[in-house]
This record gives sequence, structure tokens and C-alpha cells, in this order.
Amino acid sequence: EINNEDQPLNLSRHLMAASTKGKSILNIPNRSSDHSHQRNEELLLERHNDIQLQELQRMTQGIKNIAVDLDSSLKESSDIMDELGTEMDQKKSMIGTAMGKLSEVGNAGGTKSMCFLILFVVFMVTLIYLAVWYLRPKEESAGTS
Repeated sequence: EINNEDQPLNLSRHLMAASTKGKSILNIPNRSSDHSHQRNEELLLERHNDIQLQELQRMTQGIKNIAVDLDSSLKESSDIMDELGTEMDQKKSMIGTAMGKLSEVGNAGGTKSMCFLILFVVFMVTLIYLAVWYLRPKEESAGTS
């Protein structure tokens, strides 16, 4: 199995071995063979550089896509946090208003009004508990058919 990265180097080695090191078959020096051998090596190196450049471009595009996704996620999270902050401010204001009214009721009616208010709250909590208890899904017993 040949790696894409090793392929240009392997081709270069094969070309070097086949070139008979600048000599022709008759052992006569061949200058055109040296020039073509050098040109072949240059072409192989250019091809190898092109392959690595394409890989670098692919990786850069992947990083860019990740950055774009991260940016959109951060913007969405920021919007959600802004909404949550607004809702929390509204709830805080509502609780403050309710506490103020409760304080007015306690001051205006005295002890008797406060007792009725506490009994009403206990009654409502008990009523809600009983409603949840009776309306929950019934579990089937193992002994019944």
C-alpha cells in the first residue's frame, strides 16, 4: 500500500534508478538525460507540493467551517442568555410586588388576617398534593389479572 505523500518520492527513486546516472546505454555521457532527470524530479516535487497544498486547503476549510459553526452557536447562546436575563428581571419584579402586597395585608389586617392567609396557603398546598396523589398513573399489582 502506497501513501499519497510517499508516492512522488517513490516515483523519484524509480526515475533515478532508471536514468543510469547520466550515461546512455553504451556508457557514453548523456547530458540530455541529466537535464530530463532533473526536470522529472522538479515535476515530481511540484506535484508533491500541489498535493500537500490541496490537503492544507482542505484542512483550512474544515477549520473555517468549525469557526463559523462556533460563532453561530455563541450568538444563539447569547440570545438565550439575554432572554433569560429579561425573564429573571420580570420575575424578580413580580415577586417584589407580591411581597409588598403581602406586607400591606399583614399590616392592615393584623393577626387575624395573617392567620387566614396562612391557613389558605396550607389548604392550597394540601389540595394540590391530594390532586397529584389521586391523579397519578396507577401501578398494576402483580397479583391481579
